[in-house]
Amino acid sequence: MSESRWVPGLRFGPEFDPEQYELLEFHHRGGEAEVWRAVRTGHNGRKELVAAKIMLERDPTEVRRWLGRWDDVSHNAHRLGVTDLVVPSFLLGPSPHRPGTPPGGTLLAYQISPWVEGAPLHTWARGQRGGPSAVAEVLTRLCRIVDELHRKRWVHRDISPANVMVDGQGQVKLIDLTFLAPLDHTLTVAVFTPGHVPPEAEQVGGFPTTAKDLFAVGTLARTLLLPDHGRLDHRLAAEQARAELLAAGYSEELARWACEPLARDPDRRPSPLGPWA
Repeated sequence: MSESRWVPGLRFGPEFDPEQYELLEFHHRGGEAEVWRAVRTGHNGRKELVAAKIMLERDPTEVRRWLGRWDDVSHNAHRLGVTDLVVPSFLLGPSPHRPGTPPGGTLLAYQISPWVEGAPLHTWARGQRGGPSAVAEVLTRLCRIVDELHRKRWVHRDISPANVMVDGQGQVKLIDLTFLAPLDHTLTVAVFTPGHVPPEAEQVGGFPTTAKDLFAVGTLARTLLLPDHGRLDHRLAAEQARAELLAAGYSEELARWACEPLARDPDRRPSPLGPWA
């Protein structure tokens, strides 16, 4: 289990208000960030639950680079107006510290999003009791979000179970827009989330494609149907998923359907996803 370098009760915020947020509960650490449930106290005293993603990079140049990228993400996501896409805000401030003590140390970048009640898709899939119809509805709602994003010629690029939140009524939110990108701009950073990226790798200087998101949705369909299975080998994704589904007792027809977004050839993946779902 991952551990945090901080503890509940510590404060953080922008340099002009460094105690605006309080850490409540550590959720997970992955790659270059920690994610916490936190509470923001507004200047009117009103409190609001938020998800705080804390970048761990300590080089000030890197911190400012991330902040600049995130500022673009927030602006673009608001402008797109995609339903059920959770849009973050960003700040640069001191490390989490005890209230009333002078903040010090290197400035960190924080991504702040509205708190979404629910569970990551893989956690929801393990605990859901609604049967196949509930699974189908969650998948359909996810596909609607992704299709809307693609219709506006943008891609998420980091769809994974941890970035899809499902609440108790099966409502779906797509979160973590760190790598949101338009289809007509070259990439400045490549993203590789093990188990959820297609065989064709992104290249810095190349263009993003919808095919990457399509493949990732296919991996999440497998997660919904086989929530206790381990990581998918992206090089043999369709073959592995088909064998696992058949071994679990699913029909040949369903296994063939579920593997369509996992096709090795990007042009064979269903697009838009709505009719497939």
